[in-house]
Amino acid sequence: MKYGSAMLRHSSIGITSDIYTAVLPDVARAAAEAAVRLVPRKIMLKEGSETGGPPSVPQPLIPPSEEAG
Repeated sequence: MKYGSAMLRHSSIGITSDIYTAVLPDVARAAAEAAVRLVPRKIMLKEGSETGGPPSVPQPLIPPSEEAG
């Protein structure tokens, strides 16, 4: 915090602390919510898996016009 206060040219570390202590919880919440959106909430298992293991990563569908053949 000391270095941040000096870089921002605040007259005291207390000013920096007061500003960023109020801002950081909001920033942390926004970052956590963004991370949650990246993680799937539930894995859908196919019944009768060929290997009996967890499902594989789904492959993107290729439009018929782009299929080799």
